[in-house]
Amino acid sequence: MSIIDRIRRIAQANIHGLLDKVDTPEMALQEKIEELEQTIGDAKEALAGYAVSCKRLEMEQAQSNRAVSEWMQKAETELKNGRESAARNALTHRIRSQERAGRLGSMIEQSRKIYEELKENLVVLNDHLRAAKLSLSELHTRKKAALAQKAFGGSLDKAMTVSGRDIDFSSFEEEVLQKEMEVEIDREVRTDMAAIDKEIEQKAVESIVDSELESLKKKLERQE
Repeated sequence: MSIIDRIRRIAQANIHGLLDKVDTPEMALQEKIEELEQTIGDAKEALAGYAVSCKRLEMEQAQSNRAVSEWMQKAETELKNGRESAARNALTHRIRSQERAGRLGSMIEQSRKIYEELKENLVVLNDHLRAAKLSLSELHTRKKAALAQKAFGGSLDKAMTVSGRDIDFSSFEEEVLQKEMEVEIDREVRTDMAAIDKEIEQKAVESIVDSELESLKKKLERQE
């Protein structure tokens, strides 16, 4: 497999399928990061190589195009001087130079296509690398949070018994999901409690207002 095919294959790989697996081992992510870094380095070298190649081909094409004009001028000069054989020879060189310029044009076009494809793949590879590094960083963060939660849970178990179904922290993913669920439940509980507190406060105010209103009515009745 050529380097271009390898770069194309890795750039087109469904890395998000790997990253979407919440139970992806750290080693698999690290290996993917190393593969991407190596491929990006190879892609940069190939890109530089094709850039140089395109430049060289363009210079050769320009030289061939100049030769086409020069051989034409020479053919005209030879023909004016009555040297038809020399003019014929100059025209032959002109045709060959023109054919070479055409072949170089095709090579330049092909090299430019590969160059542009390499640039696009390099952008994709860099995106893959950033996503993989971010996923690994998040995995490390979640792992630390899960370990901290597990340590806290161990201390808490000594003081109280968890009612209902026992929670299994043997799996790393279960630890992470448990922590995330607790945070979500805590957020919901806090929101509900805030709403309840507000409702209680409102009812207390209304009760005081009702009491004072009743007292005010009685006072006005006595004045009448």
